[in-house]
Amino acid sequence: MLFLDLSKMLEEIEKEPSRLKMMTLASQILDKTNKKEVDVLIYLLLGQFGATYKEIDFGIAEKTIISALSKATGIDKEKINKELRKLGDLGLVGEQIISSKVQKSLFSKKLIVAEVYSSFEKLAKMGGKGSIADKTNILVQMINNANPIEAKYIIRIAQKNMRLGLANSTIIDSLSLKFLKDYKESNLEEFEKLKEDYGEDVERYLRYKFKEKIESKYNIYPDLGGIAKKLFEKGSNGLRDIGITPFVPVMPALAERLPSIGKIIEKLGKSIVEPKFDGFRLQCHYDGKEVKLFTRNLEDMSEIFPDAVETIKKSVKKYPIIFECEAIGYNEKEDKYYPFQVTMKRKRKYDIPGVSKQIPLRLVVFDIMYLKGSLIDKPLLERKQILENAMTPNKNLIFPENIYTDDVPRIQKFFERVLSEGNEGIMLKDPNAIYTAGARKFAWVKYKKSYSSRAKDTLDLLVMGYFSGKGQRSKFGIGALLVGSYNEKENRYESIAKLGSGLTEENLESLQKALSEIKETEKPKEYVSGINPHVWVRPKYVVEVLYDEITKSPTHLCAKDEMGGLALRFPRLIKIRSDKNKVQTSTTKEVLELFKSQ
Repeated sequence: MLFLDLSKMLEEIEKEPSRLKMMTLASQILDKTNKKEVDVLIYLLLGQFGATYKEIDFGIAEKTIISALSKATGIDKEKINKELRKLGDLGLVGEQIISSKVQKSLFSKKLIVAEVYSSFEKLAKMGGKGSIADKTNILVQMINNANPIEAKYIIRIAQKNMRLGLANSTIIDSLSLKFLKDYKESNLEEFEKLKEDYGEDVERYLRYKFKEKIESKYNIYPDLGGIAKKLFEKGSNGLRDIGITPFVPVMPALAERLPSIGKIIEKLGKSIVEPKFDGFRLQCHYDGKEVKLFTRNLEDMSEIFPDAVETIKKSVKKYPIIFECEAIGYNEKEDKYYPFQVTMKRKRKYDIPGVSKQIPLRLVVFDIMYLKGSLIDKPLLERKQILENAMTPNKNLIFPENIYTDDVPRIQKFFERVLSEGNEGIMLKDPNAIYTAGARKFAWVKYKKSYSSRAKDTLDLLVMGYFSGKGQRSKFGIGALLVGSYNEKENRYESIAKLGSGLTEENLESLQKALSEIKETEKPKEYVSGINPHVWVRPKYVVEVLYDEITKSPTHLCAKDEMGGLALRFPRLIKIRSDKNKVQTSTTKEVLELFKSQ
């Protein structure tokens, strides 16, 4: 496919506010591609480079892109920076500058999608002395061959910010729409029979079924490009080839919430009850030689936690294996866990040996998904037995204490003791439930300290923007955050609170540094808000927020379609969730359910 053709279609998607129409446009792009380049197209549509769990880092700073644009066009870097301050989007600056050029070089050639992708792959592999100059030259070459619209998207690929507003769910919908068309063409007789049963709803039914299948495969193999390639090669039969694979992380199972222990037992019956530890979740892969550790947002942290790697090698007896644990900083002298903020210091990528000694990790192992084959369809009780036979516990790797009961007073006592030991709460788990990868179902239900106090709950919310600071906060440039929930159905983030309480100087300092790198001059396409912050930011960072109540709001637009708008009363920051990414934000559906259960 010509990169120009793709760029024109990307521009259509960028201008389209409707998620349904975006899905249709993305499906049309898939109709025009082939099995050789479909994976590349999927990655570009998502604004990423490679599978979710092994995304490639280009190592290109904005100043390098500006330098390349200057060399390719002969325009002074200061002038480019001036235009950037005005437009707020380096891609638009590139498009504007290329448009003003009298003519393209006589030696320019048409850009092909696969070749553009290959150039970026080559660029990503460059390192060491002189690599910045080499990367700049590759960008210069691509920009020299580009027309204005192509230049815009080449620059945005380099920045890994396509500004399309597409999410994984939209791509999955687009793939299901494409394969509905293919199914109708190749299975006409079968389609007509289904039509007799489902009438006019047959296409919606089939698309839902295709979507469900693709989604379930993505949850155990988070590579939409790879999945699309299988579908293009073998049709829906290609999905049969996809299963749990060691060193490919599985999307973590998610817990539901209910307001009381009694309600949880009503829902689950007799449950396995475990402490909910305040650390970070790790998914561990081991084949007898190599260990890979993935966070809940699928980031590979194997090199950051050398002590955890050694613990696994010493403790695990059977493999290949994939299991889950909570990693918590452990104070051996005082025989207690460090607070979350201290544990999170282990995620720093510098002075790893020093921090490993200062804050050693204890792994609390609670589930298993794979041992010489997939275990996710086995009931939890059976998985627990397999898990305990696969490794030998020690001071650095333990199994959590648990009780198996439906006795509410007994669970309440267990809960109170768990809190007194510094833990976050308890998890109640259905002993017969399969492992629900990537799904929030009533297989696990969490019950935290906040549920039993005046505050109703905590939510993990996306930082959408910030308001300027006043008084003591003026030096940080941030006084409050605009935060929102994720509407999965519409693929948008909906504002729910202006968050000022709970922000410490340490928080403000780290937020100021992080948010300054992702500022936007205009509201991002996927945001819905009745209030405008002083500065908008790209969807990236998540914060945990405690609140007293959810109320109806004319200002905030969370659940605006259902309730006209909902907001949090007395929100305050608990912590910055650096272990979560934008797709792990609390959903609008969750907020709506919490509002109705008050």
